[in-house]
Amino acid sequence: MKILFVFLFLFLSASLTLGQAKSPGLPSPQGELFNLVKTWNEAELKGDATEVAKLLAPEFSFLGGSNRKQYLSLMKPDPSLVIESATIDEADIQVYENSAVVTSVNSFKLKKDGRSLAGKFLSLTVWIKRDSIWQCVKASMQEAKE
Repeated sequence: MKILFVFLFLFLSASLTLGQAKSPGLPSPQGELFNLVKTWNEAELKGDATEVAKLLAPEFSFLGGSNRKQYLSLMKPDPSLVIESATIDEADIQVYENSAVVTSVNSFKLKKDGRSLAGKFLSLTVWIKRDSIWQCVKASMQEAKE
């Protein structure tokens, strides 16, 4: 069961790219951060750990979970996964000079080995800007109460 939750967590962090964001026309740097989140998620769906690694700070970790190296080592394409829908219901990007917080509510429907799965999760990522480059330092996700 723990492996299923890890899988769902990895998948849900990718859901921003597949859904509809309700944040059109974001000003810079909010738009830049939203695009980085989308790039991260697209690369994760492809299992492209090299591309994702560029977006993560060396000290990156999930709150109470895997560190950068552990997370990247789990990233592999899964042919048994069929994504039916993944949407972002809310997105909020707050920038504080060289740091930022990105929050969203992610919903998904998928099939894994023919089994239907669905859920809604709260997502939070913390970003820092070093040498003009944004990188994620912390991420957290938890199941949203209906």
